[in-house]
Amino acid sequence: MVLYHSMPKLAMKTAFKQRLSKKWWFRWIRSYTWFSFRYWWMNYILWAILIGLLFWLISIALHGLNQCNEDKEINKLLQRIDRELENCCQCGVVETEVDTLSQNTLMDSLREQYDACNGDITVTLAWQSSDDLDLHLVEPDGNVVYYKHPTSSNGAELDIDMNAGNNSSGTPIENICYRRTPPAGTYKVYVHFFGKKSTLSEIPYTVYVRNGASKKYFQSVHTTVKEKHLIYEFNYPE
Repeated sequence: MVLYHSMPKLAMKTAFKQRLSKKWWFRWIRSYTWFSFRYWWMNYILWAILIGLLFWLISIALHGLNQCNEDKEINKLLQRIDRELENCCQCGVVETEVDTLSQNTLMDSLREQYDACNGDITVTLAWQSSDDLDLHLVEPDGNVVYYKHPTSSNGAELDIDMNAGNNSSGTPIENICYRRTPPAGTYKVYVHFFGKKSTLSEIPYTVYVRNGASKKYFQSVHTTVKEKHLIYEFNYPE
């Protein structure tokens, strides 16, 4: 009875092994097992190669991430350089200082005509066209006094702003002064060509700067709308 029942089981096992031996993955595992047993020392070499390959792939991935971060930093730096260059082109330093009696007399006459305020720091812009030029004064703390912010907590005030909007004059001025003692530090004076109204291709202008007892006059020419000129940088007190 035992032999009768075991014969079908043996045949089934044999058939199963025959079918299994035809599978490609079974042959591969059997070959690898035989190879590993026969050449056991090769296993160490293969595993070393695989581990080395794994580390190599990881290092490539990490290098790619680092390279990506470096590229981002480089792009940020290039964008910053572009902005600085653009600002540099828009804000060319203009320091053509003049000191003629006629120029001083004309500026004093205009300031008196428009009743411009005076202080330890006083800046006046004058030009002779209907175009809209704007005077900007940058204070030591970075605050900018101009048409959008005509007063500051430090005591500065833009008391005259001409040729803005529909208003036009042939002899306009803009004036900024301090009603009290200005804070110590570095100041910057800019002239911005805000809007064109005349047919002139060049807009000559004069800037008067009083710094304590010192008075200076500067002349330059605006030709491009939205262009900004750095006229003068000074320290108060001198």
